[in-house]
Amino acid sequence: VLVDIAAKKDEWIYDTQSEKRSVSMLVYDIEMSEFIPRKIDSPIDIIGFAKSNLSFQSSKDLLTETFDFDFHHIPPVVEDDDIIQLVSRTEDEELDHLIQFCRTIPKYDIISGHNITGFDNKQVYGRVKKLLQDYQSSLSSKQQEPLLDFLQKYTRIDKSFHFGVGSDVVQIYPSGFDTYLAARKFYPNLESHSLKAVAPFLGYGVDDRLILTPEEITIDDTTLKYNRQDVIEQMGVSLQLIQLALPLAFTTGMPFETLLSAGAVNMWDHMALIRGAYNK
Repeated sequence: VLVDIAAKKDEWIYDTQSEKRSVSMLVYDIEMSEFIPRKIDSPIDIIGFAKSNLSFQSSKDLLTETFDFDFHHIPPVVEDDDIIQLVSRTEDEELDHLIQFCRTIPKYDIISGHNITGFDNKQVYGRVKKLLQDYQSSLSSKQQEPLLDFLQKYTRIDKSFHFGVGSDVVQIYPSGFDTYLAARKFYPNLESHSLKAVAPFLGYGVDDRLILTPEEITIDDTTLKYNRQDVIEQMGVSLQLIQLALPLAFTTGMPFETLLSAGAVNMWDHMALIRGAYNK
């Protein structure tokens, strides 16, 4: 479908047709004091997020297979005061904050974070689904709407494969940018692709970085600071890696959700299919 849309209807991803365009990006990270491995509906205590905007222009000519892409503005990394944190000490607060977060997602073009497809998106999806089931009879249609939209329009359950091993993931829309997958794609030889390894490698490591184990996560000043540091590092890593990923997504005609997990063969196959459909 993506091939036919790109080749026959000229709907090309990230093509601005030589006009300067701005895209908004939301970076988020969650903390859970009751996290249980393989369980995806545990309470979410903290949602930390920050926003950013970048601009670029691009153009293509499929006849000559010419692609041009230029960034015009890459913003600085966010400061501590730029981060919004939704802190839930009760289930009622958590429900209100998830409704607020689900209303926030559609306002942005790109949703980014480190390992969000394999963790954060899954946990938010599972928790939203559970609370919606538990509270459906007591929620107004206005309260239900953003939760239902999140489950039905802005997320999708998917499978991810790495060296033949499959795992459940949740894609997020309008466009999800997972910096864990991006780091693994563009820097495959790094010893570790965790945020704590990638951020310093790219020059975005936070001074006096806190390191907490899952057992140490709770709702206190230390965890709140840890969450803010996560968001700051994730924003820096996102802004760096998106400068590699956006031009590649544009040139290949592939959205992030397929591009970041695709090998070179898959990218060439996709472009070959577009060429064949265009010249058919």
